Amino acid sequence: MTCAQCNTNFCYRCGERYRQLRFFGDHTSNLSVFGCKYRYLPDKPHLRRLIRGSVCATKVLIAPLVLLLVIVLGALALVIGLFVFPVYYFCKRRKKQQQTRGSGRWI
Repeated sequence: MTCAQCNTNFCYRCGERYRQLRFFGDHTSNLSVFGCKYRYLPDKPHLRRLIRGSVCATKVLIAPLVLLLVIVLGALALVIGLFVFPVYYFCKRRKKQQQTRGSGRWI
């Protein structure tokens, strides 16, 4: 629903304002900490909070590890690329020179 005075979007079931963070989910998500309390386990609030909190904590703890892994793999690919590309270029150039010299002798 949308408020006619301030244009704020809010849930018609619980009355809370919609919050939407891409990483954590939104009000309509079952496992988001910002999710509607009537959407997921409405009769078991402690279990709902435990599950949603665990999912949120896992995301917060794993995100830096994934970011670090991406940075390390990117740096490794860069180092390998800086070493392998010149060697590949040199070998390709040398092979081309040998082919040019070899074809010149037979003509």
